[in-house]
Order: sequence, then structure tokens, then C-alpha cells
Amino acid sequence: MDYNTFLRQSGRRLTDHLGSTVAITGSNGTLTSQQRYLPFGGTRANVTTPNSPGTDVGYTGQRQLDAGMGGLMDYKARFYSPMLGRFVQPDTIIPGGPQGLNRSSYVANNPVNFNDPTGHKECDYKCQITYERADPNYEHYGEGLSCWGPEDCYGIKHGSVVSRALKGDTAAIVDAIMPTDYGLRVQGEVVTKNILPGWMPSSGTVGVQETFNRNDGNLVFSVDGSLENGPTLSPQFPIGGSFTAGGVLGWFSSDLKQSTSGQSAIVSGTLAGGRAASAAVTTLANLQADRKYGAVPVTVYAGTGYGAGYASAGGGIVFSKPLVTVNIYQMLGIKP
Repeated sequence: MDYNTFLRQSGRRLTDHLGSTVAITGSNGTLTSQQRYLPFGGTRANVTTPNSPGTDVGYTGQRQLDAGMGGLMDYKARFYSPMLGRFVQPDTIIPGGPQGLNRSSYVANNPVNFNDPTGHKECDYKCQITYERADPNYEHYGEGLSCWGPEDCYGIKHGSVVSRALKGDTAAIVDAIMPTDYGLRVQGEVVTKNILPGWMPSSGTVGVQETFNRNDGNLVFSVDGSLENGPTLSPQFPIGGSFTAGGVLGWFSSDLKQSTSGQSAIVSGTLAGGRAASAAVTTLANLQADRKYGAVPVTVYAGTGYGAGYASAGGGIVFSKPLVTVNIYQMLGIKP
């Protein structure tokens, strides 16, 4: 049983906003012990009786290893000393911000508002709840990012297709590998060698695209335009252009509205010398993970055509607008 003999036979552990144990009650609700803490986790001595901790799960819900070691606590990735108000080992992940430069500091020196469930980065009450509800085999996803717990991060969400695929679910692996979007695209691109002195060369595209999504059954005809910055090689002409057509494949999308409307981020490149080849990778500008797949949708385009002599590469923003949407599954009487 353990967990301090299940809090002395089915009592309850009461916590504050940081998850620290402040009281233990018996099975009948009677207060059996309580505790209070200094900001960095030291034990306050002026607590009314009964004040025996009753459990080794204390400050921010972490376990105290031994009171004789200065109250050293186990924060999973490393040990923390409430007496020092610092971790006793440097962080293996360097978080952002000025406080992150001190790799032994605790929660960016803001212990009143944050805790650290993994020993790698500060976390507020909201993400602490998320962390505690995460799958124990997956709870450390996102370490080193700005959010904690799979459900609170833009990355892979717990219970999603990609999450299950990473755990070896065969059906989820197949679903994650197979493209969700299939389409055809025609686009024209104009590249300037230099718009203004000292500025990066720029390019812009206008495209027409039809895309089918195997999850929602929608076939969407859309138009889009992009503005990009990046280096351009065009020694003979200040302006270059190309016209290409090709295929589009996308992954991690359960709803075409995500990728065929609004804004997307793009990285692209074109090589044109009579014949032209163009390629691009786009993803949602807001990095919002798909609700089914738990990862940010990604689309890849590759096309060939004709163009003046230039080579360009860059990144920017795509503005898309759907024109016509037809649901193929409804037309054929298919239930997705």
C-alpha cells in the first residue's frame, strides 16, 4: 500500500495552490496533521498543533528524502534543497529568460506563483493540474518547452493519434503515417532581386488549389497568396518569375478549414532556368494542434513548370480563402 500507508488508512491530503501538503485528515474528516511553508519550501515552525507532517509528500507535492539532509527533495529530474532555495544539480535543459541563465535557480525565483513538477521548468497552477492528469508514461512530454503536460502544449496531445502511435499502437501508426490531405496546385511566383537597398530580396506567390481530406470527406477549392523574404540569385534580371503545377500532401489534419482558410507559415524554394521546380512546406501560423491528431498540421507542395533564370529560398506568411467546398462522403452516402 505505502503512500505513507495510504495516508494512514484512507485519509485525505489537502493542498494549496502549488500542490503543497498543508493538512492531512482521517477517514472521518478529522484533522490529523498540518503544515505550512516558507516561500522556497522551508518548514514554518509557528503552525498550530497537530503539526506532524504525517507524509513525506510535502512542498509542491514532491517527496522529501530525508530531513537530516537539509530537507532535500526529489523533483524527478534532480534534487532540490528548500534550505538553499536552489536545485543541487544544474538543469540539463536551459529555459528561456534571464533567470534561465542560472541553471540551479528554482522556478525563476518566483516560488509564490509557480512550482516545478518535473525539475526542468516553472509551471503555474493550470499546467500543474494538466501535468497531474497526464498519462504516467507520457507526463514528461514538453520538457524544455514553455508549457507542461501533453494537454497544455502545442505539441503532441495525450490520447491523440500521434500520442498513441508513439506508444506502439499499430492502427495509430498507420493513421499518422498516411497523408490526410491530397491535392493539386497551380501557382505563379514573382521574385524581386532587391526591393529597397539593404532589405532582403522578396517574393510573392498566387495559387489555386483543390484539396481532399480523408477524415472529413471535404473537397475544397481555394485561392491563396504569400509574401516571403529570403535570398535570391538572379544576376541578370532584377525581377524573375515562374509558373508551376504539382501535387499537395498534408498530414495531421482532421478538418480542412484549418489549412485552407486564414494564415499559415511557409518555407519555400524555387529553381528556375527555362524549366522551373518549386517546393514548399506550410503549417498553421498559430501552431494550433489538430484535435484528433494532437500535432500541428503540415502540408508539402512540389511542382514543376517554367520560369526565368533565378533561384530563391525564403519564408513568410500565406493568406488562404476557400471558394467552394463539396463533401464527397455525403454525395456518395459514405459515413466517415
